[in-house]
Amino acid sequence: MGADPVALKTTATTFVGSWLGTLAEIGGMCAAFIVCVACATAAARTLFAMGREGVLPAAFAKTHPTFKTPVNATLAVTMLAVLMALLVGYPLSDSAFGHPLSNYYFWATTGTLLIIVVYILLCIGGIVYFWNTRGTRNWNPLVHVGIPAAGAIVFGAALYGSIHPAPPGILKWTPAVAGIWLIAGLGVLVWLRARRPESVAQIGSILGEEGGVEAAVLDA
Repeated sequence: MGADPVALKTTATTFVGSWLGTLAEIGGMCAAFIVCVACATAAARTLFAMGREGVLPAAFAKTHPTFKTPVNATLAVTMLAVLMALLVGYPLSDSAFGHPLSNYYFWATTGTLLIIVVYILLCIGGIVYFWNTRGTRNWNPLVHVGIPAAGAIVFGAALYGSIHPAPPGILKWTPAVAGIWLIAGLGVLVWLRARRPESVAQIGSILGEEGGVEAAVLDA
């Protein structure tokens, strides 16, 4: 079943009927599309915020005169996504998946590995933050340590299960691509800290202006 690129459809068709398999396929395509839109929106919004913070070129902070959307950041994400799709969808595609599924599976898997790492770091960072600010809140070891620690463990298990045993076909290269991307990001951060420390201090300040209300429940 792990080698089946449409395992949900196969399962639905086998045990219920072809009509449910079709619905599962349609649902899967809708879910994949929504995930892609969400990722593109988040990427553009992050570039836009970093442009406003001075970490990236100010051109990314430009908005459309009519729609007030981050136009340059959106165009940059679009062009990069097209290049990534052409690269994996054609010259580096896997015959076991086909052109479109090779592209989606490869980048979705790579992105998922990176997101899992981010979630683990968020859990650990949350513990450190809550501990450092324990004097300003009703600190609870279960809420502020136990739950994020459990989250880090669960995500760590998910990360391990995603790379061992190695994924099939071209997906076996996704851990390496994710690792290179992480190392490149750390390299850029080290360079910024050495050359533009004031910019590093601004990272997250714009995005931090949005939301945060839901987190107030942790102080109750």
